[in-house]
Amino acid sequence: MQVEKTSKLISVLLARPGNSKDLGDSLQICKEQYGNIMDSMAEAKSQVAQRNVIEARFKFSSVVSYYESCNDSFTKGTSPIVEEAQGVYDLAGNCLDIMKAIQDRESRRRRGGSPVTSPSVPSPCQGQVGLCS
Repeated sequence: MQVEKTSKLISVLLARPGNSKDLGDSLQICKEQYGNIMDSMAEAKSQVAQRNVIEARFKFSSVVSYYESCNDSFTKGTSPIVEEAQGVYDLAGNCLDIMKAIQDRESRRRRGGSPVTSPSVPSPCQGQVGLCS
């Protein structure tokens, strides 16, 4: 899993001698945030299994917030985990998009609207990696 890979990289970088105080502090923040990310993803998975899309979406949203907290801890352009972290961000964004689509589909179904079918016009976010606005 990308989150575990990034978390392990953070631990390796933290253990490296000669890190500046700023880098060490940022990596420590990221270590904590990635622990939170793993917890939130496990909770989201549990919520999906219980078909609680709203709570799962909330948990995936918190993953993005934790990612941002880690990313913001580095001085601009100094993150040694930028590529790995981007993979986590993209994953969370895609999961948020999927949860939103499921939530919308369930809302239409509950309202008794027309049967839910695949859209004939592609979504503007179709094929997009990351958050869709």
